[in-house]
Amino acid sequence: WSPALFPGRFITRRFELRTYEVHPVVAYDLGDGWSVGGGVRYVFGSLDEEDNVIIPIFLGAGQPPVNIEVERNAGSDVDAFAWDLAIHYTAPVWGWGAVYRSPAELKGNGDVNYQPRDVPPGIPGLDAAINARIVNGGSRQAFEIPREIRGGVWYAPYPQLRLELGA
Repeated sequence: WSPALFPGRFITRRFELRTYEVHPVVAYDLGDGWSVGGGVRYVFGSLDEEDNVIIPIFLGAGQPPVNIEVERNAGSDVDAFAWDLAIHYTAPVWGWGAVYRSPAELKGNGDVNYQPRDVPPGIPGLDAAINARIVNGGSRQAFEIPREIRGGVWYAPYPQLRLELGA
């Protein structure tokens, strides 16, 4: 939110997670339409988070603190390993399958930047106190992609048409 003193700036946050997967899978045919499979997933990407807070800046003894709005921008490259297991059954005109995907705990290091906003002008020593208190640095961020159970069924009333439903 751009306008100064708009209360929504302190409620709304931006969180963005962009991921990619490398996912090799192996399967084994058990016979009679049954098969099992499993795989390892390497999940990687970036995590960006932005929010605004108000922090008090103390100028010295006997002076009241000055509240300053600070915009925080943190970004990290994150990655994790996870796994999955699957079972599948196929009959001549129908079939089903189910997959369990383990959780992926994405973690990584990056940078955090702080930017003071709408600093009141004309207060002696305020800029120096802000620069001493607000310092850019490193960040450690994490995000968990939860476990999943996926399933599906299919039906082929004739060879040229196959209807599928997944959840």
